[in-house]
Amino acid sequence: MKLKNLGIFTLTVLLYIAFMTITGIGCPIRWFTGISCPGCGMSRAFISLLHLDFAAAFRYHPMIYPLLIFIPYYFLGSEKTPRRRKLKKFFLAVVIIMFFFVWIFRIFHEDSVVRIDPANGVMIKYLKRGILRCT
Repeated sequence: MKLKNLGIFTLTVLLYIAFMTITGIGCPIRWFTGISCPGCGMSRAFISLLHLDFAAAFRYHPMIYPLLIFIPYYFLGSEKTPRRRKLKKFFLAVVIIMFFFVWIFRIFHEDSVVRIDPANGVMIKYLKRGILRCT
């Protein structure tokens, strides 16, 4: 079951990479809303790791290193006891909270990767077009 879940996760990541490559849309959330998501920069961080550029990986997304430790633990770690299952859920919650704290920090420290620009999101562009047509 663990390997099946890891396989599904890996397949999802590969499909996302294929989507990005085919459409040219890096982050679907940012493309649609104009606001970077908490994971923005993670793909570039991973690609930087593949090129052994560890500093660039950290600049693109500081959570890349904790995630590299967490993912194998989450998918392959033991769940033999209720305590271990609770511990996995606890670490999942910690990682999610860390992602949001890093995201908020990056927003307020003018990070080059994280942007808030709703005017460039597809949603606002289409809403403006619709409003202009109605008036």
